[in-house]
Formats: sequence, C-alpha cells, structure tokens
Amino acid sequence: MRVAPSLPCRKPGCHNLQPCALHARKFWARSGFYPAASSGWARQRQARRILWRDSYICRYCGGKATVVDHVVGRARGGTDDDGNLVAACEACNEAKRRCEARDGRRSENLGS
Repeated sequence: MRVAPSLPCRKPGCHNLQPCALHARKFWARSGFYPAASSGWARQRQARRILWRDSYICRYCGGKATVVDHVVGRARGGTDDDGNLVAACEACNEAKRRCEARDGRRSENLGS
C-alpha cells in the first residue's frame, strides 16, 4: 500500500509536518461552538439587514449610514441582537465610540 507523503504545515514559515499541533485548528472552529453571528458571513448578512431596516439613514444625525452600531456596547453588556443594533454613519459611530471611551476613563478615575 502506498503512503502519501506528508505535507508541510499551512502556517507560513513553519517546517513541521501535518498535522502540526502548534497551528492546528481549534476545536471550536470546526465544531460550531461559537454562535452563528460570530462568523464573517453571518455578521455581513446581519449588517445588511440592519442597514436595510433603517433605510440606510443614520439614527444619530440623519445622514447616509454605512456602518452598524451597538446602542449598548458589548463591553457594557450589550448583545448582538437586532434590537441593540442601529445604522450609523462613520462620523457618528466614531464620535460615539470616543465619547464612551472618555466616559469610561472618567468612571474609572472616580472609582479609585
């Protein structure tokens, strides 16, 4: 019986033979451990759905929306549900992000 030759690891610069234990896929990457919204295609579909729902109008300034924003940020306990997502323009999204970061730094300073 012929044995196929071993192939090198897929990671560039790695000289180990497959299966390379250092660069093997994690169990959750192939078992579906993470929810569907964490995959790239699912997030893109969700973003298109939210932009279409909001008619590509920014919820903050009324301009043309190009991105999707979390009303309650994930760092503050928000979810990826459609009810927590709104269409926003890049300028408003960035301003909101900076404002939340500033407020977060302020609350950290007040707590100590």
